[in-house]
Amino acid sequence: MRPAISRLRLPRYLPLPSRIVAIIEDLRRKETHLALVLSLLIGALVGLVVVAFILLTGRLAAHMYPPGSAGWRRILVPTLGAAVTGWLLYRYFPLARGSGIPQTRAAVFIYDGRISLRSVVGKFVCCSTSLASGIALGREGPSVYIGSGLASVVARRLRLSKEQVKWIVPVGGAAALSAAFNTPIAAVLFTLEEIMGDLHAPVLGSVVLAAATSWMVLHLVLGDNPLFHVGAYHLVSPGELGVYAVLGVVGGLASVGFVRLLLWLRHWFARLPASSRWIQPVAGGLTVGLFGLFVPQVLGVGYDQVERVLNGDVLLKAVALLALLKIIATAVAYASGNAGGIFGPSLFIGAMVGAAVGSVAHMIFPASTAGPGAYALVGMGAAFAGIVRTPLTSVIMIFELTRDYTIIVPLMISNLIAFFISQKLQHEPIYEALARQDGLHLPTRALQSPTGMWVTTAMRKAPVTLTPEMKVSEALILIDGSDLESLPVADEEGLIGMVRLSDIGAVISPSTQSETIATVMRRASESDGIKAVKFPHVHSDHPLGVALARMGESGHSVLPVVSRANARLLSGVLKLADVLRAYGVDAAGKTPSAGLRPSTTDPTAELPSPPPAATASEFITTFASVIAAISVLLVFDTVFAKVDRHATQSRATSEFQAGETLSAVGNFRDAADHLEVAVSLDRENPAYSVALAEATLGRGRPEAAEQRLIPVLEHIPTDGAANLAMARVLAKQGRNEEAKSYYHRAIYGLWPADTDKNRRTARFELIGLLARTGAKQDLLGELLAIRDESTNDPALLKRIAHLFAVAGSPARATAIFRDVLRRNPRDVEAYLGLADAAIQLGNYRTARADLVTAKRIAPGDTSIQARMELADSVIALDPTQRGLGLDEQYRRSRNLVQMTVSSLAKCLGLEASQAALVQASASRKPAASSRAISRSQAVDENLSRAAKLWQMRRERCPADVPKEREPLSLIQDRIAQ
Repeated sequence: MRPAISRLRLPRYLPLPSRIVAIIEDLRRKETHLALVLSLLIGALVGLVVVAFILLTGRLAAHMYPPGSAGWRRILVPTLGAAVTGWLLYRYFPLARGSGIPQTRAAVFIYDGRISLRSVVGKFVCCSTSLASGIALGREGPSVYIGSGLASVVARRLRLSKEQVKWIVPVGGAAALSAAFNTPIAAVLFTLEEIMGDLHAPVLGSVVLAAATSWMVLHLVLGDNPLFHVGAYHLVSPGELGVYAVLGVVGGLASVGFVRLLLWLRHWFARLPASSRWIQPVAGGLTVGLFGLFVPQVLGVGYDQVERVLNGDVLLKAVALLALLKIIATAVAYASGNAGGIFGPSLFIGAMVGAAVGSVAHMIFPASTAGPGAYALVGMGAAFAGIVRTPLTSVIMIFELTRDYTIIVPLMISNLIAFFISQKLQHEPIYEALARQDGLHLPTRALQSPTGMWVTTAMRKAPVTLTPEMKVSEALILIDGSDLESLPVADEEGLIGMVRLSDIGAVISPSTQSETIATVMRRASESDGIKAVKFPHVHSDHPLGVALARMGESGHSVLPVVSRANARLLSGVLKLADVLRAYGVDAAGKTPSAGLRPSTTDPTAELPSPPPAATASEFITTFASVIAAISVLLVFDTVFAKVDRHATQSRATSEFQAGETLSAVGNFRDAADHLEVAVSLDRENPAYSVALAEATLGRGRPEAAEQRLIPVLEHIPTDGAANLAMARVLAKQGRNEEAKSYYHRAIYGLWPADTDKNRRTARFELIGLLARTGAKQDLLGELLAIRDESTNDPALLKRIAHLFAVAGSPARATAIFRDVLRRNPRDVEAYLGLADAAIQLGNYRTARADLVTAKRIAPGDTSIQARMELADSVIALDPTQRGLGLDEQYRRSRNLVQMTVSSLAKCLGLEASQAALVQASASRKPAASSRAISRSQAVDENLSRAAKLWQMRRERCPADVPKEREPLSLIQDRIAQ
């Protein structure tokens, strides 16, 4: 650590340029202040670059896959995109392959934080092209590499020390991930958990500051939108935790299958001739294209499909197929050398696996489990924890991606189980395995030395190396005078192991001096038994304690120090005696004099001196360049974002209109596809989400429609259209009480246009629901409310009057129809409504009079004649008509009994003889005297018998009751009243 520097006091008489130079000089000397400023600048710079990366990728994808494009594009575009990027990667940017996470860790732990600007440019260009063409990879890993590379370039341009450059690289990575995923907290955790391997790394403060700055830049340019819009989920029952545990098991197995397939394919591609590396990415592009031809959702990272599944739009076969195809497509695309990451595909795979498990669970236990969308949400975290092996990051990331904190316990359970299964079945995490395939030996976690002493403090230069073919006699000449107990053995490809001098000395005899060093090593290994270590080694950044442990494991008192970039590249050797001296103990076990250091083994004496620190003018130039770059990027991103937003909104409007047109003709499946595109392009317009929910409901998926509407109503609770759509969804599900509540919210909600019309529509639908559910009091209340609001619209008044009649209030209907007729005495529909209300009241003569008036106005209306015939029939048959004598009443009552018996016999399917017996029995004259009172009593008994027979008919043949407009039904209803 540099000594603390007192605060710089600036004389007031200094001119402004000199004062600026002095401030910069003070900043350059104070590492804490410099780290603070660099974190802010790098966060802003990286955030703007990542925003440009997102915008460019999206715009390229829109041009490569225009709306309504032919199916052949889904094969040709990914294949050509892979061919172009493959040639660029092979010819110009060999370090830009893959995701970039292993390369970022290699830069931190091997290359002293060095990432070239050329590789950053290559990653930006190749990933933009690859992802826009539909390759099934993600943008988050490449963004981390781009951000880390920019931080490295700035730090090296400022001539910071190697240690400072190393610690500034993860700062850029955190800023990039924060902007790419819109998850600042998860970005910090991932940087510390995966890249640094230490949650308590000293760079924590800078990482947090850069991630927050980048996140603010993202929101400034692109707005505040989560990556996924989902409704709130919750735990339905405690037993559901068992299903989430099963999801953890399935997610863990899927993660292991994906990782193993990817690593196996990558190893297979690596064995192909090096000259074919430029064409290998085409295999991934062609695979994705073939899958995409039949299942377009496989193309690209697939976040739109993930959001659809999260909102409950799930078909079991579809999500299971998508999970399988995505595993294969991503594995082939990555293994063949395309540029892109596995963050996004991991979430896609997890969502599909979770939705599949949730669908099965919901089919078996519909009452005690949530919908598939909840399981898709948890499955995302489980797959990420199983594939990337960052369980803490995966929990926080799902929270930030969806902004849903309601199912934390199921998420933690599934993540833990998936992480455990993945760790047991696939011992090496994916990023470590990928680095090892590239020949990089990265530490599994941040290396710490309690004593502060490392291998580099005690290692010495590499001695002469032996070869496996060398004979013992030749080796004796080379090792004469060496003070090392073991010597390295190397072939033309590099180091292969160590051989002890004692093992060589054991074969010194005239007959054995012709033996080779390889034979000596083999015999020594056999004699060591289980203690034999094939390739004992350490790295220069290992603590000395690790070196001592490995000496004990291998039985060698001298270990080779090898490069992390190539384990067969010998950097030096480490001797036990040198380690002991570094700890202050000589070979005999005595403590040497204080301050004594063996100058012959001090590697720092051989190391080149660090580069000179940047001058104040160089600092000013660099800072000015970075600020200028930030300004230019800010202007570019802002302008490009506005242009992109305008183009996106235009396309969204077009897709929305196409979807609305298809919905109007009942083609809800195609309408939903168009509306899905509209929602994905413009999530801020609630009308698109509402229309999509309506189309989803039309497809018979009310649960998915409900999940689409929940985020809209959470954001705008007073949205009239969203409340009306939710009411329709709930009514479709039979949740009538909830539907009534949402109908009222729609009636009194906010509408962008045609407020009165939309509110009337909502109220009429509520009236229909109340009529179906038999809530007469509520129905009459709604009818009275809408009548009071509609006093000037005759058509609306007539509709309301008809509804009053249906609700069992013909008197109110009559009053409304008469009000309409006062305004227009020639309104035929009003006369017909009056006649129907009179028939309902039993006033058939009044009804006939109204019908006669209507016929004079519209003599050609056949419906009027039909109503008149009905009224005449009822008047001629009804025994309860006023003005009838007792004899006529008695005759009609007997006819009514006969007609009812005939209708009952017909519905029961009785034979003619049986029907005659029933009719004769029912028609038997009651024992009565000739007095009027007796005849009146007989009429009453006939009417009672007819009513009982009619009730029997209703009970025995409920599906065959005569229509309400038949004379028999009308007379029976009148008798019942």
